[in-house]
Amino acid sequence: MSEMKRCVQCGLLKEDTAFRKYTYSRTNDTEGRYRICRSCEAINAAYRRAQSCLANNTGIIIAGSAPDKAQETIDRTEQLYKVLEARGLRVPAPQPKAKQEDPVEDLLNFYATESTDTVDHSVDVPDELKHWLEEDSSVWRANDISPEYLQETIYESLKAKYRPQIGVNKDTYVPIYDDTFKKELNDILRRFDDYEEECCNNEVGGNQGQS
Repeated sequence: MSEMKRCVQCGLLKEDTAFRKYTYSRTNDTEGRYRICRSCEAINAAYRRAQSCLANNTGIIIAGSAPDKAQETIDRTEQLYKVLEARGLRVPAPQPKAKQEDPVEDLLNFYATESTDTVDHSVDVPDELKHWLEEDSSVWRANDISPEYLQETIYESLKAKYRPQIGVNKDTYVPIYDDTFKKELNDILRRFDDYEEECCNNEVGGNQGQS
């Protein structure tokens, strides 16, 4: 009988078969599965392909359409990401956009921002967050720390502590969070996700080497 599992991206409760198994879970005889469902993985993959199409200016046809369809895919997906993030759900980190050479724009941006630094440097990043931002992932592997533990226990506890809900929007009823350390938390989650992929890739490589 299938168990139920909630996707951390769309927030929907689904049967565990809607989530891919970790590659390494089979070799370790465990039942670990990804925290993002196959449907959301497909959305994220289509978003990355659309970005690649425009960034490389290749004119690759996506789903039978030209690059203008790729831009539509990007716009709709980013709109979805904003809705999900506003509800406290997890979305992929923003992808850097391809830089286009424009010396006029570069100079305008330089002189427009040179003396108008509004970043608040007065808030120090807590040592606990620095630890997870700086510790080498090889330490986690050496101590046999699973990606699930980092994502579901460590990250969720850090998020609850350093990004608490501070209210609710009276018009939309969407939760409002303290975003002082939002960037650091996102960077930590990205490191944990990268570690998950690293573990999976290592297991794939090891299995191929034994065959």
